[in-house]
Amino acid sequence: MQDLRYRFERRALRRNPVWPLMKPREVEIIMDLLWRLRPRRVLEWGSGYGTLYFTRRYSGFDTWLSIEHSEEWAERIRHLNTDPRVEIVSVETGEGFSGYVDYPSNRGAFDLVLVDGRARTACLARAPLYLSGRGCLILHDAGRGQYHPLPSSYEDNCSFGDYRDEGGLWIASQERAISDLIDLPRHLSVWKLYRRYGRQINWLYGPGVISRWREVL
Repeated sequence: MQDLRYRFERRALRRNPVWPLMKPREVEIIMDLLWRLRPRRVLEWGSGYGTLYFTRRYSGFDTWLSIEHSEEWAERIRHLNTDPRVEIVSVETGEGFSGYVDYPSNRGAFDLVLVDGRARTACLARAPLYLSGRGCLILHDAGRGQYHPLPSSYEDNCSFGDYRDEGGLWIASQERAISDLIDLPRHLSVWKLYRRYGRQINWLYGPGVISRWREVL
């Protein structure tokens, strides 16, 4: 139902809410984790509408550091941000995106790290250095083949994928079980549904739905 509402508002009503470039089922997992983990310090590689959405709905953080490679895009998100605890910085990538990946090195430990920007493989490799003991890592678009094999050095990890070759989430924790951080059975059941019926659901309600239904009728 959330998927249908999202598609209806964005495509039929032409509304453009501040919504992350994620599926509702991905957003729901992250919100669930935020409220259970309750991170005080968050690091995010890749600024965007997700930065605004999550920080407006989860208020328990002290610092939210969002790193972006495009100054133009970073300035657009800064203009929309109203929370002084959210720091949006643009970093020149440098050779191999070294400046972008290394930027948080002197900012202390973070309870949550979200990887959703550029140089994700390098960010994944560096993330353990920035995570606190209770920290948790989230990779968006985990279904993309270039990010595999995913790191196996975490206490626990879990992947969420569906019928797409991209999208999906990978969650890893330093010290805690993923089942303590999200309602794992419920989320797994939702993703199982999309693996089984996702292509049909997307055909019925995805882009071009009006033109397709005209052809059928």
